[in-house]
Amino acid sequence: MSARPSDVRRVLACSVLLAAVGCAGAGGARQRPDSGVRGVVVVGPQCPVETADPCPDVPWRGTVVASNGGDRVETPTDGSGRFEVHLEPGTWTLTPAIDGAGPPTARPRTVRVEPHAFATVGLTVDSGIR
Repeated sequence: MSARPSDVRRVLACSVLLAAVGCAGAGGARQRPDSGVRGVVVVGPQCPVETADPCPDVPWRGTVVASNGGDRVETPTDGSGRFEVHLEPGTWTLTPAIDGAGPPTARPRTVRVEPHAFATVGLTVDSGIR
């Protein structure tokens, strides 16, 4: 039994369509960029007065927000205050997300992300302890 030409065309058309959908991924999702920012966030000061012994800043556990005026990406820090966020090349502003008016407070940092590379940044959350 041989296939009719119209059946062959339908099978080929379906194969091409399935291949195109498979290449685009589920829902046409984009691949994660191979560029972005890696960094660490600390919170300090930790001591209310200056002491002879050092009073180091400590890792901050929370969320870092990266924005470029159009896109907004959030990423958590780990127990060491470290984070990594994949971003498209361009200029991004990174800020530790603080709830409320503070303290604590955090200043944003502007970072330039180059293609196929990760920028490194250190962020500080001001505890408000004085």
